[in-house]
Amino acid sequence: TRNNKMASGYFCFIARCCCIKGVSAVDFDMATNILSSLSIYIVLASFFIPIAICTSVLFVLSWVYLCAMRKLSMDELDRMTVAQFKEAKKNPIVVVLDNIRSMHNVGSVFRTADAFRIEAICLCGYTPQPPHRDIQKTALGATETVNWLYYPTTKEAIEDLKKFDYTVLAIEQVEGSESLDQFNNTDRKLAIVLGNEVEGVDAEALAICDGCIEIPQLGMKHSLNISVAAGIVLWKLSESKLAQLKG
Repeated sequence: TRNNKMASGYFCFIARCCCIKGVSAVDFDMATNILSSLSIYIVLASFFIPIAICTSVLFVLSWVYLCAMRKLSMDELDRMTVAQFKEAKKNPIVVVLDNIRSMHNVGSVFRTADAFRIEAICLCGYTPQPPHRDIQKTALGATETVNWLYYPTTKEAIEDLKKFDYTVLAIEQVEGSESLDQFNNTDRKLAIVLGNEVEGVDAEALAICDGCIEIPQLGMKHSLNISVAAGIVLWKLSESKLAQLKG
């Protein structure tokens, strides 16, 4: 055992403790020094091993979480082609844009209409019409999928929609408007009118609508960008039909 210092030291320490003869003081000191060194390693190990284990566990959990939250690739989104969109069953909602001045707003509404597979958009008055590069910036190709029509006035668009049994609702803050969160969307065919960014829905058009929906708001402004309002309203009106349209 003398050839192995650690084993010899341990043996000598045990022998000394047990009063075994033949163990010198030098051997005993060597044993105590070795055990002192070992105690340091044991303390360090007791400190670092739990940290290493916790780090490993956190790494594994993080990896699992990131895999679970992995972004889908474009191929995995199962997107329709333009031809497939045209043939697909549509959400029976028509969006009427009443004298919208911003091309970016128009493009954003097209993109939202594509997302919820809306039946059509009516562009009225001086609302910009595709094709235009500024509309395309926000539409991102949705002008190729969503059907649209142009009317010189919003009143003409509303009158035509009523001939086809659409219930026409203005998105506006008026006396007696119905709060969007309380709106009960049945199987009616709906047309929603979104007004100008500054003036809102034209008074002449408002007078012939079947009703008004108001988006409940809690802040100071009580005003939303037209493209934001379109997204909120179309989501709410489409919510009950999503499963059916997906199928």
